[in-house]
Amino acid sequence: MLMLWLIAFFLIGCLMGILFLNRYQLKHKNLKLSLENEQYSLLQNLQFRRNIDETIHYFAASLYGKNTVEEILWDVAKNCISRLGFVDCVIYLLDEQQNVLVQKAAYGIKNPQDYTIFEPLQIPLGKGIVGSVALTGRAELIEDTSLDSRYLVDDQIRYAELTVPLLLHDKVIGVIDSEHPEKGFFRQHHLEALQTIAAICSSKIAKARADEAAEKAKLLQLEAEHIKKLDQIKSKFFANISHEFRTPLHLILAPLQKKEEEISLEEMMMMERNAHQLLKLVNQLLDLAKAEVGMLSVELTNGNIISFLSHTAGSFQALAANKGIEYIIDIPDQELMVPFDADKLEKIVYNLLSNAIKFTPPGGKVKIEIAFELDHKLKMVVTDTGLGVPAHLQNKIFDRFYQIDNLQTRSFEGTGIGLALTKELVDLCKGSISLKSSEGKGTCFEVILPLAYEPMQNYPHTFTGITISQSQEKLSLPVQALDCVMTVEKEEENASKPTILLVEDHDELRNYLRQQLAESFQVRLAKEGKEALRMAIKTVPDLIITDITMPVMDGMSLTRYLKENPMTSHIPIIMLTAKDDGASKREGFSTGAEQYLVKPFIFEELQAIINSLLTQRNRLRVKYSREVILQPTSPTIPDREAEFLERAVRIIEDQIANENFTVEMLQKEIGMSRMQLHRKLKALTGQSASDFIRSIRLKRAADLLGQPGLQIAEAAYLSGFSNMSYFSKSFREEFGLLPSEYVKQQAS
Repeated sequence: MLMLWLIAFFLIGCLMGILFLNRYQLKHKNLKLSLENEQYSLLQNLQFRRNIDETIHYFAASLYGKNTVEEILWDVAKNCISRLGFVDCVIYLLDEQQNVLVQKAAYGIKNPQDYTIFEPLQIPLGKGIVGSVALTGRAELIEDTSLDSRYLVDDQIRYAELTVPLLLHDKVIGVIDSEHPEKGFFRQHHLEALQTIAAICSSKIAKARADEAAEKAKLLQLEAEHIKKLDQIKSKFFANISHEFRTPLHLILAPLQKKEEEISLEEMMMMERNAHQLLKLVNQLLDLAKAEVGMLSVELTNGNIISFLSHTAGSFQALAANKGIEYIIDIPDQELMVPFDADKLEKIVYNLLSNAIKFTPPGGKVKIEIAFELDHKLKMVVTDTGLGVPAHLQNKIFDRFYQIDNLQTRSFEGTGIGLALTKELVDLCKGSISLKSSEGKGTCFEVILPLAYEPMQNYPHTFTGITISQSQEKLSLPVQALDCVMTVEKEEENASKPTILLVEDHDELRNYLRQQLAESFQVRLAKEGKEALRMAIKTVPDLIITDITMPVMDGMSLTRYLKENPMTSHIPIIMLTAKDDGASKREGFSTGAEQYLVKPFIFEELQAIINSLLTQRNRLRVKYSREVILQPTSPTIPDREAEFLERAVRIIEDQIANENFTVEMLQKEIGMSRMQLHRKLKALTGQSASDFIRSIRLKRAADLLGQPGLQIAEAAYLSGFSNMSYFSKSFREEFGLLPSEYVKQQAS
């Protein structure tokens, strides 16, 4: 029995030992598993932290989204969120005007294709979890969306949601939202990571928006400058075209003011030439307008293209010869019958050659070369030794209405449409035109035109040789030389006629006005302002008539120089111009010009203005001659003229007792030639220089005779008179009394 109990206790002990051992092993195993789980979790956290750090580092340094806000958002959605292990992400931006969040980028099954959003969502502020975060500006981590009434089901239910705002200066500009199908998936470290990314994203958005605003402002500024330049070009064009129309119009209308039998053959030819010039201008404008709307078309006609080009180029020989330019034509001596558009080709040649001759000075060279390429192309090269085109302006030379704007080029006549039209015509013919130019050395234009070699019977056969337009035929008529050297009428000095200096660069208008003025005035001619200035200072005319738009120096600058120069400041100036706007008139009068006459005008109007100015000048002359003797600084004498007269009187009075003081000494002191001094004093006082000196001496003698106790002889000697007989005669002529009679009158 005892043995049984001992066996039982032993078995129970063994069983309990086994149970204890199993329990210990299980506990140890669980502890090991727990440690392994914690280690795994720790490793996961460390890996996630590493992913977060790498993601933040990537996003902070990413250049992908440097251009636009949209690129930044896509960079976040596709390149950042996927690195964090999220399966879904949507980014919204706030539309402040509509008060809604607009979906801009997405990642996950909601966006199966790259950078494409199907049916972008719009969520009002305060609606759903996304709208609530946007309204409050506080991030939210939802572990179970089924328990949140704000949750909005999209394509399917997802049980976890993480939403953070995009904040800029504490103001919500958008939201980043991520959902996950597993409850409680998102943890605190997810929230912190997404908030960090959101902060960087907001900063990048701010910079991108600032860059976009700056770029937009820059574009607006460039657009405004472009519009301003276009307006300036347009205004300049209308000013140019006005000038180009008004001058020939005047030369047509002016002779028509006469009776029919009084119009000379030369005037009729001048009217015809200018009528054709107007027709050419109108045709150029019409062609350019047609080209702009696509109404110009190529009209091919069979003909000998070499003969056509030879005759067209040859029609410029007279024009080049009259300007003193060496003109070379290099065209193959052969026959080539092909279809070509004679009208377009003629205009291309005409514009290039007329432009080359216009901008080439006398003594220069213009050459046209024609060659035919093996690939059925016509090559035309027009070279000149003219002014050339600055490198920075060569890309604008074919722009419509553009002219190089400087003193040497803009002053030449022209509308600025010739080369633009040439480019349009070359393009219409499916050709090309290029430019090579060196400023101050010359310009070369090269035109390449394809030739049609289809059977001849396909085109009208209207000519076999040449057709030249009226405008080019007129080039063979006698024309005036186009050089800008000042010319002066070689007339004998005629004191009975007032002298007029006429400054006009248009040859026919200048010659027409000279003919009309020659009956009543001595006319001197100049073709541009710089030569006119030298001539005015040298000859001191009674009146100046000047155009405004001229080469080298324009009329505005000429007038300013003349009015600022004491030798010429008194000369009345009439401006002739095509500019009839108020601003141009104000500028003209601000230079000191007395009159401003707009073309076209009738000659009688100009003649009336001239007579009025000269009559007014004569009245002032009488007044000046009286006042300058009595009081050189009279307030009725203009300041500039008063300064001149006061200086002249002061020089004479300093030498008043010197009987040997002469006109030569006075002109040397003043710094003028004898003729300049004579004409200046004659214009202001009506007196010659010697008469002016004598008048000052006699005024001093009269003052001395008014002093008691002073003898007449003493007064004469103190005034520079050594001959008493001459003194008495001169005194009587000046005051109407003999010196003795004057003394008695003063005493009484």
